[in-house]
Amino acid sequence: VVFGLLIGNISTHLESIDVKAARLRIKMNEIREYMADRRIPKALQVKVRRYYEHFLRCRSVFEEVSILSELSNAMRIKVVLLSYRELAVSITLFRNQDPSFIAAMIV
Repeated sequence: VVFGLLIGNISTHLESIDVKAARLRIKMNEIREYMADRRIPKALQVKVRRYYEHFLRCRSVFEEVSILSELSNAMRIKVVLLSYRELAVSITLFRNQDPSFIAAMIV
């Protein structure tokens, strides 16, 4: 049973990596074509590509806003706080704040 769960989790993780990599390639190609069409200088193109590579790697493969919007308010707050707990505790502004405020600020 444990082995089956482990294999299932690994498969799911690998599938999400493939989806993320495919989306990254598509977006980077789109950005490359846009900058070439607009004749953006090469030095600026490098900077823009680096920015997008970092931004897109950090972004979730899921349509998070859409998924969260379908949840009840109470459930959405719980999911957001659990998903972003490291971020929430690292920001001084969030200390002693209402959980709904923290969740709204994060998403």
